[in-house]
Amino acid sequence: MKHLLLATAVVLSGAGAALAGGNVSLTDQMGWFNGSSTTQLGMNNSAITVQRDYGNTSTTVQRGIANFSGTGQTGAFNNSITDQLGLGNYSSTIQGNVGNSSATVQTGVGNVSSTVQN
Repeated sequence: MKHLLLATAVVLSGAGAALAGGNVSLTDQMGWFNGSSTTQLGMNNSAITVQRDYGNTSTTVQRGIANFSGTGQTGAFNNSITDQLGLGNYSSTIQGNVGNSSATVQTGVGNVSSTVQN
């Protein structure tokens, strides 16, 4: 998993550096009751959040065009909130085990959201 995150970071950071306003954010947390909050303003932003274990919270807010947000949480009783405003945004949330919650709000044209809870 860490190799995948590293490869993704390298690809996304190169793409973001070539474009004005291209931000990249990666968060990887283990343990109980961790919190992650990512806010990105501008265009061509990306955010990936990975949280393991129990009671973690992830909040991602993106404003702009062509933003991506991916959140993966394993364990129990985790919470994910994604809020995207703009065109061409994509959000995917994957949560494993029991008692997890996810909320995704997308405003604009051409947005896609995918949530998987096992």
